[in-house]
Amino acid sequence: MRRLLTLALVATGLLVSAPAVAAPPAVAGVVSSPRDDLSGNRYRSPGSASIYLVDPEGYARAFPDIATYDNFYDDTDGVQVSEELADISRGPAFSYDAYLLRVEGEDDIYVYSEGVRRRIASWRVLRDYGFDEDKAREVIWEEAEQIPEGPLWR
Repeated sequence: MRRLLTLALVATGLLVSAPAVAAPPAVAGVVSSPRDDLSGNRYRSPGSASIYLVDPEGYARAFPDIATYDNFYDDTDGVQVSEELADISRGPAFSYDAYLLRVEGEDDIYVYSEGVRRRIASWRVLRDYGFDEDKAREVIWEEAEQIPEGPLWR
């Protein structure tokens, strides 16, 4: 009976699965804010497996799973375990299909997430974020131009 009820709730949309990534618990009395001075840093909270990247605007953006993280990085060596994550405002999580994108025959690399591509400003920025350029997926220009372009990833 319980299984039938659960299936009925899922089918009607009243019961949805928990988000893949939970935000770290808020610290009483601490107000988080964007921290663009930390852009490019990767964090996880003590006791949590969820990894966050501080984006150019200073928001901590969660990778929804390790497969998505692997679309940007070769390993987790640069991830800092820190309570400091609780002090950084959250931005939208990366979409499950997020990846690094490169247009065939061009040098530019983009961050693709949530149906938008953001050109990485320079090779220095690519290195500052620790992105693995070998992870970039090549697409033809006609495919790339169908993807809306967002603000520069700086």
